[in-house]
Amino acid sequence: MPSTTAIYAAWAESYDHTPNATRDADREVMNRLCPRFTGLDLLELGCGTAKNTQGFAQVARSVLGIDISEAMLAIARARELPATVRLELIELGAPWPTADASVDVVTASLVLEHIEELAVVFAEAARVLRPGGWLWTSELHPARQRRGSKARFEDAQGRSHSPECFIHGFADYVAAARASGFQVCEVEEPLEDGLPRLLVMGFRRDPGPSRP
Repeated sequence: MPSTTAIYAAWAESYDHTPNATRDADREVMNRLCPRFTGLDLLELGCGTAKNTQGFAQVARSVLGIDISEAMLAIARARELPATVRLELIELGAPWPTADASVDVVTASLVLEHIEELAVVFAEAARVLRPGGWLWTSELHPARQRRGSKARFEDAQGRSHSPECFIHGFADYVAAARASGFQVCEVEEPLEDGLPRLLVMGFRRDPGPSRP
């Protein structure tokens, strides 16, 4: 089976242009959250073609976009992004290329379904976030995954391709969050045809002891 990296390399050219209700729903969610990121340092896990990065860059002080696909990043780099945006290639599971306590917000959109162990992501988010910082996740809803929905695309010959995907339920996110010192603060499940399309969650990092 081709790796997740190989699948997204093949998908990159058509990713932004073919119909994709989940991609579009995620973009809508992140656009709605953008005002909350004004003046902050943001790390975008799984920035891909920069479909959300452009909106973040309009409000954030800085944006670090990281992704495992060089092909997706090549499309992102071709966009007119400001100098406050830095794009970096990483390996799946590798530490993120930024210092401890260096950002205010981490976003992860449509990427955690490809990661088997959520704890790794939450631990790394806790490392890079400043006390009181936020992690926002937006993922295909597990109810849809259990009905067979997952990331997939068709190539020019009409063949379907899908990277490896894992189902994470609400309890899985909560357990991983709490283990790394996050509080679950906000949850949204946008409906489409009577079934949630996305599971959107906002987690706040423990701000630490208050000053006397």
